[in-house]
Order: sequence, then structure tokens, then C-alpha cells
Amino acid sequence: MGPTLYLHVGPPKTATTYLQESFLEKVKGVKCLVRPKVKISGRSVYLHRLFVHSVNIWKEVGIDILKNISRDTVDKGKDLIISSEGFYGGFSVPRPWYKRRTKKLTDRVNGLWSTSGSPYSSAFAKHLKAVQTASKSIGFEGFKMLGNIRRQDQKIASGYAEMSSSIKGASQDHFEEWVRFILESPIGYYGLGGSKLDYYRWWLSSVKKIGKENVLILPVELLDSDKDKFLNEWISFMNIGKQNVPEKVSEDRKRVNPGTRNVWNLRPPARGLDSIPYRLMQKLGISSNIAKALGITSREKSIEVSKSIQNKIMYKYKESNKKIDKQLESVDLSKYGYF
Repeated sequence: MGPTLYLHVGPPKTATTYLQESFLEKVKGVKCLVRPKVKISGRSVYLHRLFVHSVNIWKEVGIDILKNISRDTVDKGKDLIISSEGFYGGFSVPRPWYKRRTKKLTDRVNGLWSTSGSPYSSAFAKHLKAVQTASKSIGFEGFKMLGNIRRQDQKIASGYAEMSSSIKGASQDHFEEWVRFILESPIGYYGLGGSKLDYYRWWLSSVKKIGKENVLILPVELLDSDKDKFLNEWISFMNIGKQNVPEKVSEDRKRVNPGTRNVWNLRPPARGLDSIPYRLMQKLGISSNIAKALGITSREKSIEVSKSIQNKIMYKYKESNKKIDKQLESVDLSKYGYF
């Protein structure tokens, strides 16, 4: 049996860093590359950035890139793990929804909302197939994908909190407006990352391209509730001998944003992002509507996933969650509130 290339694709906010540091990098007999960079036309870029380009890039430069990063694995019959949450990507930095204020806040933001800069599930699956083909051409016999999912309401809130340092006027109102936008607007749903929370479509697109036996998707809630079961699923899927498994995996993962289950602390704003204090406008007796129209925004320290917002989010993905639940034979997603 020849070597296998494993692609751990995250996505963001699904314990990717924890799994990299506590497990993947400690597996013996397997080389693990975490967020590797590669050279393209003299420039150093993250490998996962190739997934936002045309799938033809794997024919043009992808094979040579894979050859270079797997040089000491294929020849020795050694498996290779490439892990990065960027392969499938996450959400985009949301702009305030005030239409009169369109000045750029970051290099990525232009206009009312920015685009996701990462592939849809169908485009992602095409890249998977291209990587599978390229890997076989350089000597890998197997190609498998590992991915994790997280309950959508928690993932959305966690993603917003993480991006909040780049959000002008990050607040509860803005968070709820952003949620409605990515759920209800085609631009938000397909451009900002809402479609990536359709886990069944992600799973189905992937298995159609590389085969059901080569795709493993598990909920991060399983990792939190039964770490041994989660890791045993990975060990079995990766066909790792017991002698190569770390004797002890780190303690339960630490949350970047502990808070309570439905309250998320926001990050301090990037320098200059909220330079005009909203409270000054209040002291001057200026209407909040006028302040918003001028792009002068309030900023809060936390957001909460209210029951109404939670229901709205989970209803959007209810049928998708039910469908993927039927494909995850060892896990009951209803146990974690997916439906």
C-alpha cells in the first residue's frame, strides 16, 4: 500500500489549532504540514490560497508544488498531512450596513459588504478532485479529506467575535443585521459565507468528487463531549497504528472566547477604526440615526445569540443538518441541537 495524502481543511472555528498542536503534529510516522507556504512566481503564498483560483492552477503549478512539499514523504512511502483552516475558508469581514459610508476599512473591503475570498462547496470539491489527481501523479496512492462542522449559531457568533477588531461599529445591532444579511440576501449567503454553513451540500459535493470513503466530517461538539471517540474516528479513518498515536493528547481545548454559551466578547478595534466616539454624539444630543448616516457608530463589548436569532439561524439549516446527520453513522447531531 502506497502513501496517502490527507487534507485537513478545518474550516475556521472548528478546533483546528487545537487538533494541529495536540494531535496531528504529534502523530509518529506521518509528516504534518500546518498552513504551509509555497513559492509561486517568486512569491511566497499559503498553499490554501490556491483554492480561490481556477482549478486549472493544479495542472499549471500545483503538481510541482506538491512535489516540493512532499519530497521526503512519497519516496519513503510516508503519509503526509496538510492542515489549514483556509482551504474551505470562513466568513468575510462585514461592513456596517450604512450605505452612505463606503470608504475602505481594510484592503479586502470595498463597498457595502466584502466577498468571502474562498470557494463555494462546489468549487471546493473541484479543487479536491484536482489535488487528488495531482497527488496520484507524483506517487500518492490515497487521498483523503478531514473536516469538522460546528453548530451554525455558535459558528456565526464566534466568527463575528473573531473578526470584530476589523468591524467598524461592532455591536449587537450590527451583528443581528449581518446575520440576516448572510441568511436572507443572495449576496450575503453566497458572498459572505452563509452557504458554507450548508454542511450537507459541502459533504455531498466532496463525496461526489473524491468518493465517500475518502471524506470524514465530524462535529466539533463531539470533540468537546467525548474526545476519545472523536480521535478514535480520526485514527481509524487515517489508518494510524496504535504505536504511532500520541500517548497523551492535551487536555480539553481552551476556548479563545470563554464567556457564556451564548455571549461572545468582542475584540478591541484596530487602530483608527472607531476614531470618533459615539458617546460624544450622544452628549451633544445628536440623533442616533444621524450619527449612523454619517458613519459614526457605537461599539459594544459583547454580542449575544438571542433565542430569536438562534432559531432563525438553525431553522435556515435545519433540513441540511438532518440530511448530513444521516450520513454521520457514529454521531447524533440532534444531541447537540443541530435540529
